[in-house]
Amino acid sequence: MNSGPIIETRDLRKTYRVGKVDVPALRGVDLTVQPGEFLAIVGPSGSGKSTLFHIIGGLTPTDLGRSARGRQDLAAMTEAGRTRLRKRTVAFVFQKFNLLPNLTARDNIAVARHIGGFDSKPEASFEEVLRLLGIANRLDHKPSELSGGEQQRVASPRDCEPPRHSAGRRAYRQSR
Repeated sequence: MNSGPIIETRDLRKTYRVGKVDVPALRGVDLTVQPGEFLAIVGPSGSGKSTLFHIIGGLTPTDLGRSARGRQDLAAMTEAGRTRLRKRTVAFVFQKFNLLPNLTARDNIAVARHIGGFDSKPEASFEEVLRLLGIANRLDHKPSELSGGEQQRVASPRDCEPPRHSAGRRAYRQSR
């Protein structure tokens, strides 16, 4: 049974004002992502990839067009509603890893899992993800003590969790 797309955009448009100049970031983007579908968004720097992800994730409003997660139109949701949606259905791996500098890698992961509504004590399968990523022995280090690659690998599993429903919990990931 297909419950429809998990992500759908129609004629998305977003322009940023830089000084006296309007800089269009998105010019009429149409995108449909079905449950279980894998896709990659690629393009040169400045082509609007991050803007697209920020709109789909409910972080940034559109200037024009429609963006929906499942059957929920993001523009019709309150900020609190978009925050709940992000906590339950969206996972970002930011270009800047957004690790809290005064916390260890373990604590950064625990805080993100808590905000997402997960048990702060990871399951054995999650521990295996940490081992496979090569960071299991680096969890007691602060971000300043980790390489850039290790910081990225700490940021990635913060959002790993098995899907809660058939459409899949994590619809997309943002990467560099």
